[in-house]
Amino acid sequence: MDRYRWGLIPSWSKDPKIGNRLFNARGETVAEKPSFRSAFAKRPCVIPVDGFYEWDHRPGHVSRHTSSRAPTDNRCSSPALEYWRSPEEPADAR
Repeated sequence: MDRYRWGLIPSWSKDPKIGNRLFNARGETVAEKPSFRSAFAKRPCVIPVDGFYEWDHRPGHVSRHTSSRAPTDNRCSSPALEYWRSPEEPADAR
């Protein structure tokens, strides 16, 4: 079984910590941003979802808003899938 992380680590990155900041791309710019461009173009994916969360980060107030779909709605998430290999990992590890 493989382990996966939430967030995108670009294939060119040497540090996996960048994935903590790259977890949500804007649909308007995903094809242009260097961090997401390759994954978006080469590994398209669609996942059906029945809801998602939006965070409210107003000063002094942090809360989660849940958006659920109606039974007749079709919603999908389009993740950007990327392959990343740690520079410390031997080339023949997989």
